[in-house]
Amino acid sequence: MTILAAISDETTSDIFRAIASAVSNTDILITQLKLTRKQYYSGVSKLTKSDLVKRQKGKYLLTTLGKVISRAQINLETKIENALNNYWKLKAIDYSERKKN
Repeated sequence: MTILAAISDETTSDIFRAIASAVSNTDILITQLKLTRKQYYSGVSKLTKSDLVKRQKGKYLLTTLGKVISRAQINLETKIENALNNYWKLKAIDYSERKKN
């Protein structure tokens, strides 16, 4: 399983974000994310196989790679949100450039 395939799956991505935010109690995550145990452990398995998450002392934690990917994901989401918030400004730029050509 590739990293992108793992975090592209909505359920697995939700689990990844929850683990990254340090809410790693299994029962709490299953309840908060409204998942079945099978969905939860399937997602955790994908994340573990992708080396994004590890189990340590009974808790799931991000690996160093997982931390880097998590930060990159947050940065990308912030940039996309900014672009969407400025959608009409960006459309205006496209329109003015089209008029120039």
